[in-house]
Amino acid sequence: MYSLNYFLTSLISFSGLIFGVILVKTAPEEQKPGKKYFIFLQNIILIIAVFFYLFFINFNQLISIMIILSLLFFLFKFKIKNDFKKSAYIYFILALIFFFSYKILNLFLIQSILIFFFGMLTGSLLFNKLKKNYIKLVFSNIIFLITSLLLPLYPSYF
Repeated sequence: MYSLNYFLTSLISFSGLIFGVILVKTAPEEQKPGKKYFIFLQNIILIIAVFFYLFFINFNQLISIMIILSLLFFLFKFKIKNDFKKSAYIYFILALIFFFSYKILNLFLIQSILIFFFGMLTGSLLFNKLKKNYIKLVFSNIIFLITSLLLPLYPSYF
């Protein structure tokens, strides 16, 4: 069973995707020139999230570290072409990091903020690719909420 803080933080972290859509709708002329910077910032946020996770985590959770590193290796090795599959895959990795960082408050706060910013960038980049269908954009990345809310049901972790 998980706490209300965990549940609300996962919802707020995921809401960055919606704020990214709002950002594009308020300033659509900035999307095209900012695309390369958004992609660069997405990669930086992902690297920072993994770095902070590895920095804070207790080495007793070696299995979680191995899972996350192998998923990242797969992501960068086989360069997924479809942006929606790639963002869903990254959101799955971020959900694992989010879940395993719950017991360390500072790490949990850092990860939730990084996931929020990653969502803003993802929402901004993928909005026009779905022909302005932001409901489909949210549901294509819902894997974060599903994973982060189902993992705590495993009773021995919390």
